Amino acid sequence: MKGKIGYLFTFCLLLAFLNACKDKEVRPLGSVPEKDFVRMLAEMHIADAMSEYHNYQGDSLNAQHISNLKIICSNHGYSIDAFKQTYAYYTKNPYEFDRLYLQVIEELTKQQLQIKP
Repeated sequence: MKGKIGYLFTFCLLLAFLNACKDKEVRPLGSVPEKDFVRMLAEMHIADAMSEYHNYQGDSLNAQHISNLKIICSNHGYSIDAFKQTYAYYTKNPYEFDRLYLQVIEELTKQQLQIKP
């Protein structure tokens, strides 16, 4: 019994080591830096919520989303392609995306606290 547990422990340790040694996907050149991307995503969520509040639907909602994206990218000095490239990177790296979205939620919470009386 002890031998099986030892082998199991060694096997799990080996798997953990191999997983840690995997090549991580490198962020694409020209992608939006994380700090800016967090702010941009937070602004996109606010803009999209405002669009839904104003009762945009269907094609109008999609057009407004694209317009919001163009404005936000322009305000931050990035192209829409850089935004999309960065977004695509994070969708391929879900653990990083989760970590990133914790920062987005934190940013939105800060903004909410600033406007509450």
